[in-house]
Amino acid sequence: MSSLRIESLVIAPQIGQHPEYELIVSPETRVFAFGESHFNAQSKQTVREGLQRIQSLKLGFTHVGMEMFDTSMQPFFDGYMATGEGRNLLYAGMLSSFTGWYSDVAEDYMTIVDTAKDLGMRVIALNAPPSHIRSETIDIYMSHIIKAILEETPDHKIVTFTGTAHAHKKMHPGTYPTMAENLEKDGYPVVSVFLTRRNYPLS
Repeated sequence: MSSLRIESLVIAPQIGQHPEYELIVSPETRVFAFGESHFNAQSKQTVREGLQRIQSLKLGFTHVGMEMFDTSMQPFFDGYMATGEGRNLLYAGMLSSFTGWYSDVAEDYMTIVDTAKDLGMRVIALNAPPSHIRSETIDIYMSHIIKAILEETPDHKIVTFTGTAHAHKKMHPGTYPTMAENLEKDGYPVVSVFLTRRNYPLS
């Protein structure tokens, strides 16, 4: 497998358009970050297919972290992963926690949860409960959750799915450090793929 590394990659949100995962993900990759525009349904299909393609490379990814669910819902995730029951509770919980989600987009996020479950990956809620969300701390909050998973065992690897800004590694001057920046500062390199037409600066 090639050891080619790409720090950031922008792809258009078109159904079926994927990067060459075998060129940007290696056996040493422990954090792979999808960044999206939240209300674009096509990006969800790309993530579903991307999870399947990444797992087909047999690189040992164990977790999927999702910004769209807050950590109070983790017990419901664990129950759904173990028994297949409680999907409706996850769906309702997402809608009640983040009232801006449209119902059709919420179902798209749930199909990613289903895909992760079918692939044997544990889904992790990354977001803080709404009462705790602050723009300057949400990236720190998510990076701490991811770091804790990675520190449990060297075998843990995670695919994250967040808004593009959280997956970026060098935002504009004056902005808060992103989730990816915080992880890299702590020694965990991140491979990011952007599912948006917006051209954030790459470096």
